[in-house]
Amino acid sequence: MSLPDLTLYRQHREAFDAVVEGIQVPGLHAVYYSRPEAARVATVGVYRYDGVELFMAWGYADEAHCRWTAYRRPDGSWTPPRRGCPRVRVKPGTLHLPALNLHLLLLPPPYRVDHELWGVDTPSTGTLSS
Repeated sequence: MSLPDLTLYRQHREAFDAVVEGIQVPGLHAVYYSRPEAARVATVGVYRYDGVELFMAWGYADEAHCRWTAYRRPDGSWTPPRRGCPRVRVKPGTLHLPALNLHLLLLPPPYRVDHELWGVDTPSTGTLSS
């Protein structure tokens, strides 16, 4: 089994603060791809954190779970595909990829501050309006 060739797929959706194991993970960005394959639709999800690919999972849209998963190693190469969905543990503030023995500290993404709403005159001075 080899990794999917994403040039044969089209991007159909992306998610910011993607959901893993039913938990929204701040900063996890997922891009989903699909393509027709005979009478089925093949799908691939590529997951990144802070711009770095962590894992990809693929299978078919009509199946409840992923068929295969591969993890990006620190050297940039991919692990051989493994059967099933990504093995990921999510706890408040951390994402653990046991296959790589990798723990990520999840920081909330920076949010744009609406200075008018908060009564700040200008972002540069940071002074409060009365």
